[in-house]
Amino acid sequence: MSYIRRLMVGLALLIYSACGFAVGLGDLESASSLNEPFDARVDIINLGDLDPDLVKVRLASAEDFERVGTSRELFLLDLRFNVDVSNPQQPVVKITSSKPVREPYLDFLVELKWPAGRILRGYTVFLDLPVFAGKVSPQITPTTQAPASRSSEPVSGSSAPLPVEAAADGGEGARSYRVRSGDTLWTIAQRSRSQGSSVQQAMTAIYDQNRSAFIKDDMNRLRKGALLALPDVHAITAVDEQYARTQVARSAENLQARADVPELVPSDV
Repeated sequence: MSYIRRLMVGLALLIYSACGFAVGLGDLESASSLNEPFDARVDIINLGDLDPDLVKVRLASAEDFERVGTSRELFLLDLRFNVDVSNPQQPVVKITSSKPVREPYLDFLVELKWPAGRILRGYTVFLDLPVFAGKVSPQITPTTQAPASRSSEPVSGSSAPLPVEAAADGGEGARSYRVRSGDTLWTIAQRSRSQGSSVQQAMTAIYDQNRSAFIKDDMNRLRKGALLALPDVHAITAVDEQYARTQVARSAENLQARADVPELVPSDV
């Protein structure tokens, strides 16, 4: 069964060519789901008569990631970028990975270079979760156990239950979670939500209850070490679904907007 869908129309960081046209990158289409090797394609725009061998595409540098305020996570280094001109009318960049993607929410920058310049474009990708038959157990249950020691092994896999803490000032069943390196709001929400609610609802509920845990109120910039108060199922399902999707989409647009700084960068390929 195909899971191809158009994922986003982002704002691009355009670094214009001195030529009369600028080569560009189109929208990203993914044919993969969570826990599968990544498989996506991006159209190359305005290639014109430019020799495809002179076009180089890769994951952007750590400096470029830092410039737009997002992390160049290690798992992104497994992404491979190949220019495909088998259809001369529409050349594309094929983006693949050798390993299954365990993160349901990916933010990354792609660099395209040609002799007259380069462009960077950011993409936010949401991967569908696999559908399983049968009843799914709740992913998080309240606990009164002490927090795991620093020497404990981290939980592997995005769908594993969060190591929650009993909230010190909360009522019965109140839960909290200490943000670890590599955590994103998406992964925390995915692992803390219950049946009958969406990841977007959980993201919005967590964000609304923990504004101080986000740098400049940005959903994409979660403070490492912050102690999050996890909303209960009633608080999550009370969030309007359409409102939640709008909030998450807006946060992705904000991430793109931080890259919207045009400049001319001549370069040699």
